[in-house]
Amino acid sequence: MYPFFLPASDPTKQRSSGSQADPRALKSFALASRACHAAESRHRRAVRPLRADLLPAALARYPCATRLDLSLCARVPDAALASALVSGPSSSCPSALRAVDLSLSRGFGAAGVAALAPSCPGLADLDLSNGVDLGDAAAAEVARAKGLRRLSLARWKPLTDMGLGCVAVVCTELRELSLKWCLGVSDLGIQLLALKCRKLTSLDLSYTMVSAQVFLVLCLFLG
Repeated sequence: MYPFFLPASDPTKQRSSGSQADPRALKSFALASRACHAAESRHRRAVRPLRADLLPAALARYPCATRLDLSLCARVPDAALASALVSGPSSSCPSALRAVDLSLSRGFGAAGVAALAPSCPGLADLDLSNGVDLGDAAAAEVARAKGLRRLSLARWKPLTDMGLGCVAVVCTELRELSLKWCLGVSDLGIQLLALKCRKLTSLDLSYTMVSAQVFLVLCLFLG
């Protein structure tokens, strides 16, 4: 007669056998993990760090990322932004970043914005919304990114026609521009924008001080 129940195995033997894992299996697992990390580093295209101090490590780990989203970082100082962008991308992918989102971040000024253009020569999408303390000096640094196609300067209340003129003269490839709540912008700046940026397809002038006559100019130059 065979017993109805098999004898239970000794748990002490299970623990001792588990602790003596095959070294070849451990080496294979390490190599597989390293290969997975290398593949992720090459194929990840979006980086969204939780804190500004994690930015240099994130950009170093994912040098081929094309989008940098800093919306989760409440404060991004100029020094952190500049050092991360200068030392982050590797020599194999110097112009990987094409989109940067700083719409919900604070703590940076014209010095931090100045690091964007030389560090990201392929930058095409830049969101600097809610920069309530940013003005003409920061706009002049934004204008160094000549290849911009989408730009948001919403709530830049100190911005005037002079800063907007710097952007309009250089960033002639712009397709989308938001000037919402830019109270210092007048008809003169919008007229220069319409004259220089002929490829614009979307322009947000909500809550600005421009007159109704400027829309006739926009229709004339932008169709």
